[in-house]
Amino acid sequence: MIQTKDAIAKARALLGTPYAQLDCINLIKAVIRNAPGGVPTYTTAHTNALWDSYGMSAKYRDLTWRQEGTAGARAAYRQALRDVPQQEGFPDRVKWPQMPENQ
Repeated sequence: MIQTKDAIAKARALLGTPYAQLDCINLIKAVIRNAPGGVPTYTTAHTNALWDSYGMSAKYRDLTWRQEGTAGARAAYRQALRDVPQQEGFPDRVKWPQMPENQ
């Protein structure tokens, strides 16, 4: 059974690999599948680790997006990630921003 914190560590290790997004999605599915009742619970540390992981991943993708000329929507996504800790209910209830589709 994979724990949330282990999945986060694995996701961080996947950043920059060719199939990082798909691999991270599969890790998240494994965490949800193994959570009691299918509802994962997050501690402050877990939520902060997720937030850090998304931010690190966004930094890596930003380099690629700049090269593709699609940085505008990506900059808004990065700002939304930076705003996550200011959400009401953080860290217990978090509304994660949607990553823009490749343009």
